[in-house]
Amino acid sequence: MFRRTLVLVIFGLVASCSAPGPALLTDQQVIELFTTHRSVFVRLVDMATTEPRIGSVDIEEGGTYRVSPGGVPKSKVDQVVTHARELGVHYIGVPPPDGQGRYVQFGVSTRGISLAGTAKSLVYSEGPMAGEAVGNTDDLKPSDGMQIVYRKIADNWYIKTVAN
Repeated sequence: MFRRTLVLVIFGLVASCSAPGPALLTDQQVIELFTTHRSVFVRLVDMATTEPRIGSVDIEEGGTYRVSPGGVPKSKVDQVVTHARELGVHYIGVPPPDGQGRYVQFGVSTRGISLAGTAKSLVYSEGPMAGEAVGNTDDLKPSDGMQIVYRKIADNWYIKTVAN
């Protein structure tokens, strides 16, 4: 599980913080996004975790995107990217199966750069979450080291905030 978290944290921060994004969303804004579009997020989890699996999708401004691994049918990727854009999601990360259930991270908000910034994600996880459980991730401030906190918002759904 640590490996899964570390890989997604690194890829998520590098991908989502490489270009400046909008102001960091509050927990309440992420909850509203999730509540309003829950069925689309559920569909994205199913699409990303069924074979052929999507490892990650970086959605860039200007309409371009990068997907990993190669070999995922373009029609599937296009559907995932279309839904993600509609939701304002700029990154989707799906680690390889590790026996702890499905895990999909949706990058919804970033502030700063990967070396000194904050990234907020909506996460679907059937296994245990890494980091500290908190009542509100908005209170996390960048520090001298990486901090990971999460807030449960529904069964298997969390807001995850990472700050450097």
